Amino acid sequence: MDKEQIFGQATVMDNGANYLPVELWRICLGFLGVQDICRFEMVSRCCKRIAGDKDFWKRYYCSAWRKNLHLPFTLPTPEWKAMCLDRRSHSQGHFLSTGFRGKRVRWGGPHVAYTGFEGTEELVYRVRSSIRSEDPLVPLVSASAFRGACTVYYEATIQGGGSVGIAAADDGLHAFVRHRHRYGFLSRSRPVGSLPVSYGFHGGDGRIHFHEGSAGATGSLAFDEPFGAASDATTLVGCGYDAARGLLFFTRNGRLLGVCPRGIRCLGYCAAVSLTHPGGSATFNFGSAPFAFDLELFCAQRARFLQNCENNKNENNDENNDENNDKNNDKNNRTESGGRSHSRDYVVVLFKKLPALLLVLGVLVMQYTSLFFVIYNSIAGLL
Repeated sequence: MDKEQIFGQATVMDNGANYLPVELWRICLGFLGVQDICRFEMVSRCCKRIAGDKDFWKRYYCSAWRKNLHLPFTLPTPEWKAMCLDRRSHSQGHFLSTGFRGKRVRWGGPHVAYTGFEGTEELVYRVRSSIRSEDPLVPLVSASAFRGACTVYYEATIQGGGSVGIAAADDGLHAFVRHRHRYGFLSRSRPVGSLPVSYGFHGGDGRIHFHEGSAGATGSLAFDEPFGAASDATTLVGCGYDAARGLLFFTRNGRLLGVCPRGIRCLGYCAAVSLTHPGGSATFNFGSAPFAFDLELFCAQRARFLQNCENNKNENNDENNDENNDKNNDKNNRTESGGRSHSRDYVVVLFKKLPALLLVLGVLVMQYTSLFFVIYNSIAGLL
């Protein structure tokens, strides 16, 4: 396309923008992708004004990723645009490693599906089929926009029994064998949470199992009722991690189960899922499609809660400082008043004892005077 055609399209677009209502343009833009809207902004100043409205990107985000649910907070326009671009980037291709035979599954688009126990090897040995993302989970801008939160989150729809969690990205091996050392290749019958360093929510017992790399850093925590006991049961489980505070939380069918009562190590973590039933499957959503769980509302409420805690802490510190200052002032006042009272007592005692002191002083003067005359007369007689 030459320069004249480009400028010709820009002129037609500019003229069209002048004749069509702005709201109609924004409705039409809602059917386009994020990149197409960004290209539309670069056509002319009028197009930039239409797509740069402060509420356009918010409405677009809520329509594409929140099922038109309203958000009880406001953000600047660049933040909403960045959130849309970030959620779109999560639809780019990434690799998931099954662990078995070095097979990798590529996911692109809103979801990726992986079915375990496909070959005879898995069925013969009855081993658990595990899958893990090769790259660490990236914090979502939609969660990081609130008070510096650094939250990663993904959801997995489990068909049959399974375990959902996170596993450390750095296994300490060399690069040429690291691609085969994904969670599952050496795990065999060990689900997520059984090998270092990993944390997994197990559907068989509804508990969080964890392994933090040392013998004493293993165990399980009571969390929720079991899910996926039957092979045909389908459950949507979400796993989130706040890297800034070391908080791990899980969701089930869009409902928050709770925050893990144990703080986890601050590392780079990958998504990890283990399947426990033949024919079981897992469908992943890393953010390109709408989450069943309202992650933005959760992050906003938690940020507001932490802000209130910090404000209360500052108020308590101010009250303690004021109380300490009052105590110090009272102590100083008592010290000063005590010093003045002692001084007054000394003056009163001095005045009471003054006659006696003068009498003693006079007697001493008379004695020393008489002694002086005696010595003087003795010396004069000798001369």
